Amino acid sequence: MGNDGFMTPKAIANRIKSKGLLKLRFYCQICEKACRDENGFKCHCASEAHQRQMLLVADNPDKYVGNYTKEFQQEFVKQLSRAHGTKRVLANQVYQEYIADRNHLHMNATRWNTLTDFVKHLGREGICHVEETEKGWYITWIDNSPKALARQAAIQKKERQEVDDEERQQRLLKEQIERAQQEAELNADNDDSQAKEFVRENEEQPIKLNMFKKPTLAQASASDASSTGSGVKTKMTMMGGLKKGGGLAALAKKSAASKPASTVQPSRSPNTKEAQTGEKRKMTAMEEIIAAEQEQKRRKEMKTNGVSYNSYGRGLNNSREGSRKDRSRSPSPKKLGLVVGGAALGVVSMAAYQKMQTKNVPAQLPVAIPAPSPVPRAPVAASTAQTSAIDKLENAKRIIPFGPPGPVNDLIYRNAYVTSYNRRDRNPNWVAEHMTAETLQRGKDVDRSKSTFKEDVSIPAQFRARLTDYFKSNFDRGHMVAAADVKNSQISMDETFYLTNIAPQVGEGFNRDYWAHVENFCRQLTKSFQDVYVFTGPLYLPHKEADGKFYVKYQVIGNPPNVAVPTHFFKVILTHKNGQYSTAAFVLPNAPISDSTPLEAFRVPIDAVERGAGLTFFNGMGDGKNYLRDLCKDTKCKIVLSKYHEAQKKALSS
Repeated sequence: MGNDGFMTPKAIANRIKSKGLLKLRFYCQICEKACRDENGFKCHCASEAHQRQMLLVADNPDKYVGNYTKEFQQEFVKQLSRAHGTKRVLANQVYQEYIADRNHLHMNATRWNTLTDFVKHLGREGICHVEETEKGWYITWIDNSPKALARQAAIQKKERQEVDDEERQQRLLKEQIERAQQEAELNADNDDSQAKEFVRENEEQPIKLNMFKKPTLAQASASDASSTGSGVKTKMTMMGGLKKGGGLAALAKKSAASKPASTVQPSRSPNTKEAQTGEKRKMTAMEEIIAAEQEQKRRKEMKTNGVSYNSYGRGLNNSREGSRKDRSRSPSPKKLGLVVGGAALGVVSMAAYQKMQTKNVPAQLPVAIPAPSPVPRAPVAASTAQTSAIDKLENAKRIIPFGPPGPVNDLIYRNAYVTSYNRRDRNPNWVAEHMTAETLQRGKDVDRSKSTFKEDVSIPAQFRARLTDYFKSNFDRGHMVAAADVKNSQISMDETFYLTNIAPQVGEGFNRDYWAHVENFCRQLTKSFQDVYVFTGPLYLPHKEADGKFYVKYQVIGNPPNVAVPTHFFKVILTHKNGQYSTAAFVLPNAPISDSTPLEAFRVPIDAVERGAGLTFFNGMGDGKNYLRDLCKDTKCKIVLSKYHEAQKKALSS
């Protein structure tokens, strides 16, 4: 028999099979066998090999379905990230690229029946941004790798630096403008070169033009200082032989110039306030101290020389009186020469004596005045409780002038619930809800598939639980207030997907099973009671180790670790009917629980929950809190499996 031709049916079937397109319909994922048509697929399902494989799957269906689901999601996300990165792309396009590989995993083997369900799952898990349009579902991959996060952090840091540099330049430019304006105002006040109206007093007087600018006040004062600063050198003899340009004034100038800089008083500028007003400037505290020390030093020097201060003062007064009496007498020329020579000798000797004293005595430095130490205020006895509270408040303001640190908890009000969020654990402390038969009625166009998990932007970013914290953590985002409890409004249902209403829960056996049954039990209570109040929250309880000691240990998820994984969860229920209140409390471990376990096995007293959570319930009741009825006596505390869960278990076991 000859070889098959290129266009024969067998050759065409072989080419189609090589492309892998037959796997879309007639493919058995368990046996990894592709069939050409529907008849071949039926024959394969009836074969003994397929039946043996199905028996193995029936023993542990969750294992096989879970592995296929995980593998399909990983390969799909890998194709999306490699081919399109973080670009917005049509989900069906990515799926077509994925199934082009003949070795791909079929979606029928996973827990998703359609591509739409899978895309919604990616959006809820925070793996992709999902958007529904008229053309179909668009997805955008969220890159949460460490390199991408580091790159984003570097970009944000660079942007902040650019903003800081721009602000710094703007600030410097503003300061320069202000400085230039101030200098312009000062120059405008001292500038005489402004244009003025020319007025002639005498029309016949000739006009004279001067091309040189008139010197300013600062230049004139500088020229005066330079002219007065250069002293005239004079020559003198020891005994009255004074030449031209000398005299007592020249000797006094020379003696003053020979004094050290510390004893010479600085000359005051004529522009100072003292010279303008003619008033004596008041000495500062430092100047008064220095003057007092100099006066005390002068007194000590006079005592060492044998002259008392009082006699020195009296001598000065007597000499002044004598000079007044002898002022009318005219001395002889010979005596006048002796007097002048003696005065000159006295001036020179006094200058030499002062110079010698300044060499031996160190220069006096200004003394620093220490700040007065605060005097403690005497405590005031409070006469009333109000006065004591005010004193404590004032004392607290002194201890923490910038306010206390915190807060640790945030109280958040939603349409259907109220929650207290813990910034340290990134979990709610408690969440309270109120259910009635009316609130459980489904509203118009209310659909859970429209809701997606989202971060609560009302919490500061550094204390906020993030979607990336749950990525690949092997924990479900467990609702404290279930979405099924608020079916009357789409807005209220969307608010239950805030991460401030979420805590990490074990998925299989707890969040998807027993915890869901407990939530359904709370909803069923609305059929027997008028009002149902439920408080739900996490617990971190101690566990006894092998050494006989108790330890509190819990996992923290996220990168970096942010969200604490509770060890237990509590539900405190309060019901009302015809003025009668009943209550019950349950504490469940955050672990898989068999559906056959009775609910009353987890029942605890309310005060046990209060001690473990650090909370107190129903304080507004007053003494009536002690007379609450037992809920489990008014109704059966028993979980009921829903029809959906029963059908699912039967399908998995068959």
